[in-house]
Amino acid sequence: MNFFWIHVALGILLVTIAVIALFALFTQRNLLIRLSGWFSLGLTVFIFMAAKWKVADSFAFIPLKKLATLATGIVHFSWGWLVLLTGAVLLIIAGKTNETSVQKSVTNPQ
Repeated sequence: MNFFWIHVALGILLVTIAVIALFALFTQRNLLIRLSGWFSLGLTVFIFMAAKWKVADSFAFIPLKKLATLATGIVHFSWGWLVLLTGAVLLIIAGKTNETSVQKSVTNPQ
């Protein structure tokens, strides 16, 4: 299961945010780095929840509730979600850290 399986437009949106984040990193635009990190984090959490709901809905045809819950629990998500979440958090931290170092150098030039 991936972003494009859940919804193609949301997958394209995440890739677009990643391209914007790369542009912001190369041009050192702190606000854009942080914004892309927050949008990426929000989108990743939203799509993860949607994937969980889609898996639960996939087993809704089973008439026994406990058996459907058991089947839903069998589906495991891969490590890619952690990579996406880590990347979003690192973008937020990078935007904040970079801004702090710029403020210090302006305040205290050497």
